[in-house]
Amino acid sequence: MIRVLLVDDEAVEARTLRRAVRGIRGHPRMRLDDCRTGRAALNRLRERHYHVVIVDRGLDDIDGLELGPRIRSRGYAGAFIMLTGRFMRPEDECDAFAAGFDDYLRKPADAGVLVARIVALAHRLSAPDHTLRGRTVADPEWDSLADQALEVSRDEPMALVFSRPLALTPLEWRIVRALYARRGHVVPWATLVEEGWEGAPPADPVASVRKELRRLKRRFGKDARDVIEPVRGFGARLGFWNRK
Repeated sequence: MIRVLLVDDEAVEARTLRRAVRGIRGHPRMRLDDCRTGRAALNRLRERHYHVVIVDRGLDDIDGLELGPRIRSRGYAGAFIMLTGRFMRPEDECDAFAAGFDDYLRKPADAGVLVARIVALAHRLSAPDHTLRGRTVADPEWDSLADQALEVSRDEPMALVFSRPLALTPLEWRIVRALYARRGHVVPWATLVEEGWEGAPPADPVASVRKELRRLKRRFGKDARDVIEPVRGFGARLGFWNRK
């Protein structure tokens, strides 16, 4: 998975890039986080590993040309892309590369071109781990589910639905993990109850797990509503396995 941090004070850029990631067939799995200020970006990079950081030149608190070297000085070894709404003179381009950027695009950037450059830079420059202030930040492990429609974190109650982050409750997460562990097979209600409620079943186990599955389908959204398929009288399974 390619992890991307977009630093831009305009939320519309993040929405546009997310739509582009979902709409381009055959793209590598990509997770996009975004923040509005340079200070927020510095804090985020202390906590997480990113393959590509995209920085707007015109941030309100820290100029993009200043932010690049500050991030590099803390050990970030991934790729940098600058976005700018200004006319780029040759000397501006030289300044961007001198500040540690690997590429730049004029705003409004074509989302498809931006995704292509993210993929190219991530493949060329990404490393297994990045270090900030001497601290190694490992890339969280994700399981790929349902032909990239759904991904579920191995270590935290989070999922990606067509690259859209979705926080799960611990119960929802355990149920989805139980389904994934037996992917390709129907999982009995009893198994989902046992692993979901961790041996402390509710008063009406089957009705309770059915209710949780319906809630999960709604939360996944219409594009992924078939990812969980109840099987009448027995249990449920994950779908999408043969879908192109």
